[in-house]
Amino acid sequence: MPRFIAQLVVLPCLFLPLFTGCLWYEGSNFDGAVWSNDGTEVAYIGHSYMARNAFTYTKKKDYHTRLYVSEHLQSFDQLGTQVGSVMEGQTIALHYMKTQGYLLVSRQSEIIESEEGEDWAEVRTFVTDKVTLDGVRTEVARETGPTMVSCDGGHVASSGLPPLTVIPSPDGKRLVVLRGDSTCAGSTQTLTFLDAGSLEQEGESLEVDLLALAPQSVSDPHYVLNFLPKAWLDDDRFMIGTGSFQSEGVQGWAFSPHTEPLWHDGLDFDCLYPSTTSSYVNEEGLTIYVSESGSVHNGVQDPNFQETTFGCPE
Repeated sequence: MPRFIAQLVVLPCLFLPLFTGCLWYEGSNFDGAVWSNDGTEVAYIGHSYMARNAFTYTKKKDYHTRLYVSEHLQSFDQLGTQVGSVMEGQTIALHYMKTQGYLLVSRQSEIIESEEGEDWAEVRTFVTDKVTLDGVRTEVARETGPTMVSCDGGHVASSGLPPLTVIPSPDGKRLVVLRGDSTCAGSTQTLTFLDAGSLEQEGESLEVDLLALAPQSVSDPHYVLNFLPKAWLDDDRFMIGTGSFQSEGVQGWAFSPHTEPLWHDGLDFDCLYPSTTSSYVNEEGLTIYVSESGSVHNGVQDPNFQETTFGCPE
């Protein structure tokens, strides 16, 4: 009888793996299309992974990333040119700084769960690489840290500061590196400028005064810090602000190498979206996206494109 029962359990996994979720299978898709910083080409991501049907969603793991660039903005029948080799991890950010000859790709690892007493955290490793157009890859920064934090034994969790964020300047000649850490004791963040060519540090790393941006009096400071608007400004400073679409404006810290941060206010919220010149929208307000099968499409131009492109509307 036990053997007969075992056979009954195994048979569904043999004949209906995609519906029962018994087996992993290979999957792939394209996403993350961005314009180059001069608006003449596009770049996008090719992801491959292992997938399994989990009834209400598709569970995915073992991500790998490929980078593609293309001059064909309506590429229905061919993929772009692959740049560099396959990289481990799932891409979370991509910038194509064509005028400086590189792509900047940020990826995250699988989840690593860790527990310490009553506190619980969802931990990942983040890495950002600079990939030149001839395929040479150089690591810019790497950090391992929590992306979700629970302070009641795992009953309720909230997102904290990303362990690592790297954003190129509008001309691609400089990088800003943000390192964040969120625990039940509080959150900290440092900001560092790098020369994009040599990757040498410019000036000292600066501590970000987070209390001025998200006071502890707010209901969930971890959550607020995760969504602070941040971007390069037209004058080549980098700003981390506080505000929302509903607020009258944005204020916050503006940073430059070799100087102390200055408080800056009076900006429209749109000034901090997108964060730099390479994004899903170009300077004419034309959006770009790639289908899951790899065809690249122009979106409809936003009639209010001056408020959706990089920089502050005049």
